[in-house]
Amino acid sequence: MSRGKNAGPPREPEADPNAALKLAVELSDREQERAVERQAVREAARELGVAEHHLAEAEETLTMRRAVLAGRAATRRRWFAGGLAALVLSGGGVVVWQATRPEVAPPWRLVVADQAAVALDASPGTEASLVLRPGSPAVAEVTVSNVAPQANGKWHVNLDRRDVPPLDGHTHLTVTLSGTLPTARVYLEAASDERWRSGPIALTEALVDHRLALDTFDHQRRGPDGNWKTVDFAPPRGVRVVSVKLGHFVNAPTDRGWVRVGEVRAGAEP
Repeated sequence: MSRGKNAGPPREPEADPNAALKLAVELSDREQERAVERQAVREAARELGVAEHHLAEAEETLTMRRAVLAGRAATRRRWFAGGLAALVLSGGGVVVWQATRPEVAPPWRLVVADQAAVALDASPGTEASLVLRPGSPAVAEVTVSNVAPQANGKWHVNLDRRDVPPLDGHTHLTVTLSGTLPTARVYLEAASDERWRSGPIALTEALVDHRLALDTFDHQRRGPDGNWKTVDFAPPRGVRVVSVKLGHFVNAPTDRGWVRVGEVRAGAEP
């Protein structure tokens, strides 16, 4: 059927006058659901004896970790796209492309119980001791007998192993640990303002090799305010110290016990 002479172009559907109100109600409902979830988490934390500042730091860490993972995914997409853009035509139009990886440093193994290269660092008032035990394997044993949190609630007990070989191109770190303290973390310290932090490592009284993928470490930098912030991931470079940390953000101030550290090994996937 033909149109009349005065028929104009088809009209666009009219905007829903209530669209903004519907969206506002939806956003309000979501916010209320999140508030209920947050309150449930806080109540569960109180029942478990988790301090409020520990919960806040954990939430901040998870938020930053999600951002870092999203950044890594974007980096991989850019890398892949760049690789495709660099495809080379050769030999009668055959497409040849090879992904290159950074030069890989030789694998290495460190015994932590080396008197010339290991040191214990504890915050003021916190009582901790270090004993180097020879044997097979040799271990460095740290005992935490008393904790004195500072005014900001923080405290530290760090076992630092210096003289770390290069990690260039390596994909994983293996650390031998045991202990009666609940948890440890491994930090790779490149300078006073840059480091990489492992996730929490649950300890048992038996020595266990914990294989840690380096790309799961949090990459952190110290800001002008002196606080550490998680930033976009970059592979560990220039690491000088492997530090096994047992204090604040790892264990509770009421925890007491010992931790033994054997070897640290680094290598790349075949």
